[in-house]
Amino acid sequence: MGHYRLEASPVGFSAALGFVRPQKMNLFMMNHRDANERNEGGPEYPAQFHSVGQMPAADELMRFRHVLFRQTRGVWITPTLILANTVVFLAMALVTKNLMEPPVNAMIQWGANFGPRTMHGEWWRLLTSMFLHFGPLHLACNMWALWNLGQLVERLVGNVGFLILYLAAGLLGGLASLAWNPEIASAGASGAVFGVSGGLIGFLALRRDSIPLPILQSLQSSMASFVGFNVLFGLMIPNIDMACHLGGLIGGVFCGLILSQPIEVGMAARRWRRNLACGAAATALICGARALLPTAPADVEAEFSRYSAVETAVSERFDAAIKQLERGELTDKQLGQIVEQEILPPSRLAVEHLNSLRVSNGRNRELIKRLAQHAADRQAAWELLAAALRENDQQKMKQFQQSMQDVQNNVRTLFEKNLE
Repeated sequence: MGHYRLEASPVGFSAALGFVRPQKMNLFMMNHRDANERNEGGPEYPAQFHSVGQMPAADELMRFRHVLFRQTRGVWITPTLILANTVVFLAMALVTKNLMEPPVNAMIQWGANFGPRTMHGEWWRLLTSMFLHFGPLHLACNMWALWNLGQLVERLVGNVGFLILYLAAGLLGGLASLAWNPEIASAGASGAVFGVSGGLIGFLALRRDSIPLPILQSLQSSMASFVGFNVLFGLMIPNIDMACHLGGLIGGVFCGLILSQPIEVGMAARRWRRNLACGAAATALICGARALLPTAPADVEAEFSRYSAVETAVSERFDAAIKQLERGELTDKQLGQIVEQEILPPSRLAVEHLNSLRVSNGRNRELIKRLAQHAADRQAAWELLAAALRENDQQKMKQFQQSMQDVQNNVRTLFEKNLE
């Protein structure tokens, strides 16, 4: 449980996202005068842009800006996501009383993506892990990246399309993380943020003719710098969940290609078809990716708890039978039958289960191996007792007592090592 993985924040936006520098921000931000002009009708522009070079650059940029803002009148998904991530982080900090670096166990309890839990039925972790962060810096970098990039992409694909893209990319990033290393806990919004950048790449790939050349060139350069820098950063820094980033990026490109359409008057009215197509295709891709995941790894902590419960139940049944024997309510033969029918079956099943577990992590594999050996030793002791009672063999009874004593002596060491 001591190993974990950060979904590192996309970095380098000050250099990569050149289209949001102050001198260019007016292409995507609207002041009150602009908003009033738009609502009152304002200057009319052609329904679709002319080819690059057929009009002055300033007019072309204004046409692009005007149409884009008319087709997506408000950006509200991006700030809502930022608010949700921030609220979850603060709530967790208050509960755990740890603002700077939440414990990994607490992250798992709050919904981090952890293969032994996620792949054993807790698939909701793919969603919840997108809103958890390993500290304020992790959160701040992700939210800053989402704010800078999300506003433009939400304008391009619309509010609903952006939400579909964001969630689909985040889920696919989580699945990619499970496929690469399911035994490490991961959390963060960066898989989804990489998906937003992928969505922009996919949109640009099909709609170059709809975007003025200066903006197109800036975006292409920014995306190339963004992807290249973050890949290099991820390879150099440990604990970076590159699988999640790559899965989110690919998922974003996939959704961006589907959501892409000419930037023109009337594009908003046609978005619902592309939203439906994107949602259906993303759902199919997510289900397919889930089906291709490897066998779920064992949850070591849960396996220890599960086996401890089996041992407790078996011991309580045996103690109750011994008391009946002491009161003369049972014979030795009847005690032997109880051992064979009520104590040995759950013990054998526990040993079989532990031996069947898939654990690739070295430390966890050793813990499960020792637990399985402990269970096998305890089962062997019960087998000796059953044979001793069945055959009335005092020698085997002594062997049972010695074997059970050895097993009990090893229990403390076994569980102490598990908790280290």
